Amino acid sequence: MNGPATRLIQSGTRRSPLRWRLDEGGWAALPAALRQEPELEFLGLWGEAERVHAAFRHAGGGPPLLATADATGGRYAALSPARPAASRFERMVADLWGLRAEGAVDSRPWLDHGVWPLHAPLGKSPSPPVGELPQPAFLPAEGRGCTRSRSGPCMRA
Repeated sequence: MNGPATRLIQSGTRRSPLRWRLDEGGWAALPAALRQEPELEFLGLWGEAERVHAAFRHAGGGPPLLATADATGGRYAALSPARPAASRFERMVADLWGLRAEGAVDSRPWLDHGVWPLHAPLGKSPSPPVGELPQPAFLPAEGRGCTRSRSGPCMRA
């Protein structure tokens, strides 16, 4: 329960009994440290106007481990290369707060499909949308038991 990612997070400035604040370099080093500590489970990622937060838990249980970092210039290092489950959270953070995950495995919009009256409504400076957002595209799904319908790929029971 004291692998490289845990040590990296706990090397930050302690903000509460369970939360540490990392500087930009610490957060940027987090994906590599997470690859070396597969037993540290990813629980979630969320934002606020100029920060991102991530929650983890050790596979054996115990309290969560929370990491926070400033999103300098509206950007932060993506966790999805090390924890694929972070991908949708990164997309959500981009849509709601306007913070971009650098190196994300998927940067398509997830929640905002171009009909919201504001871009990044929870961000530091919400603004009217400019131009058209790319519409979601279904990624190919192939294989045994997979069929296509008008709404996208699906699996047969």
